[in-house]
Amino acid sequence: MKKKSGQARIFLLVSLLLNCVLLVALFVGERSGHAYRAALVRRGIVAYDDAKTAGYWTKMGWTNTLQKMNLTCDAVFFGSSSTRGSDFQQTFPDLSIVNLGLAGDNLLGMLYRIDMVMAVHPKKVFIMAGTNDLFHSSIEQFSDRYETLLVSLRDSLPHAKVYLESLLPINHELKPQAPSHDQLSRANEAIRQIAKKHGCTFIDLYEHYVQEGELPKDLTRDGIHLKPEAYGIWAETIKNYLYESSYSASN
Repeated sequence: MKKKSGQARIFLLVSLLLNCVLLVALFVGERSGHAYRAALVRRGIVAYDDAKTAGYWTKMGWTNTLQKMNLTCDAVFFGSSSTRGSDFQQTFPDLSIVNLGLAGDNLLGMLYRIDMVMAVHPKKVFIMAGTNDLFHSSIEQFSDRYETLLVSLRDSLPHAKVYLESLLPINHELKPQAPSHDQLSRANEAIRQIAKKHGCTFIDLYEHYVQEGELPKDLTRDGIHLKPEAYGIWAETIKNYLYESSYSASN
């Protein structure tokens, strides 16, 4: 009996161990599956499907909350992690400002977040988009996706005034694998031309940050993201645009 009892305990332990291994494998597989699909989407091999992205339900919940709040704001800042790190509401307390920066987002992802922007009924929309795309996309792909995002946003919010902000410089000593100075310059020129084509205001933030082709170390925490105090340059650059009339014949 003791021998059978010992064998049963061993069997139980082995079973528990195998179940744990299976759970870990499923977890890793799910995470790598999202990463693999994202890589295929970035290269144009698989069509983008927002419902299959890792943060889909988080974005749906975020959008639902904004819609239920029934807001009308002066300005929305729409972008990825650089936008997310800003706090322009604190800088301009007399204005109603909504931050819709999502870390890691790209031009395709932002296209599927236009409902968030619509939910807060903005008078103005400030877009900074595309740095994450430059890690994997050509300038031609970047330009096409950027213009698609802008056209979709303008169609969805015909009365909002839209400002296209340039991408920020990067410190390549701290972030050597990041898009090059040449890529950033070409992307910013593409944004400038898209703004001109569609009657939007282009805001060159790049020139206010760059020194000898790089983002200065004292302004960044990791080579690509700004330190909190570095947002003062951004705020000063956009100040006049925030306070100018929101009416625009082209918008």
